[in-house]
Amino acid sequence: MATLKEILTRRPVAATIRLTVPAGAARPVAPVGPALGQYRLNLMAFCKDFNARTQKYKPETPMAVIITAFKDNTFEFTVRSPSVTWYLKKAAGIESGSSRPGHAVASTLSVRHVYEIAKVKQSDPYCQYMPLESICKSVIGTANSMGIKKIRNLQLSTQRHRAAAAMVVFDKEASSSTNTLPPFPREDTPLLSKPSKLSSQPKTFANVFIAIVGAGVLGLPYTFKKTGWVFGSLMLFSVAFLTYHCMMLLIHTRRKLDSLHGGGLSKIASFGDLGFVVCGPIGRFSVDVMIVLAQAGFCISYLIFISNTLGFVFNYSGPDRILGLTPKSIYLWGCFPFQLGLNSIPTLTHLAPLSIFADVVDLGAMGVVMVEDVIIFLQNKPALQAFGGFSVFFYGLGVAVYAFEGIGMILPLESEAKNKENFGKVLALCMAFIALIYGSFGVLGYFAFGEETKDIITTNFGQGLVSTLVQLGLCINLFFTLPLMMNPVFEVVERRFCGSTYSLWVRWLLVFGVSLVALLVPNFADFLSLVGSSVCVALGFVLPALFHLMVFRDELSWFGSGLDGCIVVVGNPVRIWIGRGRKPC
Repeated sequence: MATLKEILTRRPVAATIRLTVPAGAARPVAPVGPALGQYRLNLMAFCKDFNARTQKYKPETPMAVIITAFKDNTFEFTVRSPSVTWYLKKAAGIESGSSRPGHAVASTLSVRHVYEIAKVKQSDPYCQYMPLESICKSVIGTANSMGIKKIRNLQLSTQRHRAAAAMVVFDKEASSSTNTLPPFPREDTPLLSKPSKLSSQPKTFANVFIAIVGAGVLGLPYTFKKTGWVFGSLMLFSVAFLTYHCMMLLIHTRRKLDSLHGGGLSKIASFGDLGFVVCGPIGRFSVDVMIVLAQAGFCISYLIFISNTLGFVFNYSGPDRILGLTPKSIYLWGCFPFQLGLNSIPTLTHLAPLSIFADVVDLGAMGVVMVEDVIIFLQNKPALQAFGGFSVFFYGLGVAVYAFEGIGMILPLESEAKNKENFGKVLALCMAFIALIYGSFGVLGYFAFGEETKDIITTNFGQGLVSTLVQLGLCINLFFTLPLMMNPVFEVVERRFCGSTYSLWVRWLLVFGVSLVALLVPNFADFLSLVGSSVCVALGFVLPALFHLMVFRDELSWFGSGLDGCIVVVGNPVRIWIGRGRKPC
């Protein structure tokens, strides 16, 4: 994948490599391994990108690949679908064309399949600007030269005797438990595999909500206690708006790069990919480091909450230490072996139902907490403060930034959206909804307990059935969310140190490190502020604005350039200032 600078300038070419690789089956072995290895090209990067580009084709379809290897050990490649002749033979169910085209008919083919073949070929780089009608005429001409007759519909009797040959293109092989062949495709059967389903607007809304809402909300009442409820609310909504703005900067940057390269950069699937395209290896490295620190910070905060909450629920009136160990350390290390097992799963698909269940529990628990807050406030009505002073501004800013952190998931979510034109509106609506929930949760929690508000709001409710169920529900949510949040950390570390291969020991070592840090951090809300101010400011604000400014530097108005520059210039000193002024957690 080329950088922005390399798109606009020529680089010295070391070699041009031509290969035929099965769709979705690129592996770092022959013929790919020897061909790319002699030029020291990244085999795993090629295999991953090639398999992603060819996933819409039937498995094992032979794809022609032209790889341009540059002298700096980078590369670009284009993928061409098989020849029209190959598709025609597979669709017609024949091994070869007629030896006397025009006199002897080798087979017949429907108009629908001509159209489908033309659609496949239009995805090739050299055909993407040709009208579909012209490609269809070319396909018909090739079919005529092979003795394949074009007809409007295929008869069922003609379909059946060609079923075995055509299954390679259209259907999976017949089950080994039966000798019955699957029905031969009718005229409306496409040659392409069914594309992956894209997300509707309601599903996109739900995905954004799940990606952003996390443990940060639990520290908001304590933050409002320090900043004051009016000052805290204004800060929260301001951060929500700025986060939305920077998320849209990322989306606009990717779309611009895609248009510059004629769609060739449409595989920019992540924040790290975008950083690489704009700034090269240093861009990807910066994003990778920030993502690892941020995601690991999230997981540390989850473990702090789980261990503190379980210690509060089950050791409320017990001794401070058991066998010399605090309740927090006992429950944290008690969760450790289960987290090793969950984080050992190579694919997180099996955790999806548990994740959905955890999110439902989380929303239910938050609703119960807010209802309890209202009841307690009406009974006690504690003294409140609206403004806490400028001295706590950076503290509140760190917690608010942490609470809205989710920018790393925006590009994948936008890629999966069915209606990409309305994605910005859906994102804005979701961010406003989340900000409203966050503001209500923080204000109601502070209103209920006033100056007695603790860093984890659920510990204010004391003992009781409802309180215990709410706290356990939140623990269950974070327990099953932790492996999902660790996944980006595993991806980055395994890509950089293990050649993008699965490593059980690396995962276990990372989980151990996260658990050890969680054991040493005493305060939940202070840690949220530290992570939010030191890492999330750079990841959520500085880098998106910087990438946007670099790509659009010749098109932005003075206001746009000034806004991006202001975010970059102000963001870094603010992050450093908060980090230096933060007392240890």
